[in-house]
Amino acid sequence: MEWVELSGRGRLESWTLNRHQWFPGYRPPYVIAFVNPIEDTGARLLTNLVNTDPGELVVGMALRVVFERLIDGHDEVYVPLFEPAR
Repeated sequence: MEWVELSGRGRLESWTLNRHQWFPGYRPPYVIAFVNPIEDTGARLLTNLVNTDPGELVVGMALRVVFERLIDGHDEVYVPLFEPAR
């Protein structure tokens, strides 16, 4: 195994629109999706889609990574999310 730098681009494999409040900070509705990195279409990332209209999603749609900064006390984490490539 080795570390490989990815471009941050991917394709939408599948998704669901969640309408239930499961976690604090994630207000419904929100899109949960499988994204395939363009460097390896056999790999998939389970993530959320942001900055999109769920009615406009299509299989194979081009996406790009964005990062959400979360702070909990003194801990800082960057969560990878995806949005439509523009």
